[in-house]
Amino acid sequence: MNGENAYQSPETASVRPPRRRHLLVRIGLGCLWFLVIWFVSNAIIGGFVGAMAGANVDSPELAAQAGFNASVAFFDQYRMPVLATQICGTILLGWFGILPGTREMIK
Repeated sequence: MNGENAYQSPETASVRPPRRRHLLVRIGLGCLWFLVIWFVSNAIIGGFVGAMAGANVDSPELAAQAGFNASVAFFDQYRMPVLATQICGTILLGWFGILPGTREMIK
């Protein structure tokens, strides 16, 4: 043994280099986060569109039906832009490690 590595202080003996998370794990977790983002954002957008459509209707049953129809019509027309925004947002949040589990280094 040489003199440099013969002795380690207690502070440096327990310090390990940070582990790296495998790329496939990060991609898999990003896909799971996409499902969460897709479901929650569609529920929020659909609820908002439905509430706006049903706000001017007197009967609660008719308001619910008007809201449902408006939400379906909205997603029929804007499905692809909403989906593209969700995909791009998930990719960006995962790329920068903002989503839990997508960070390269494990703390």
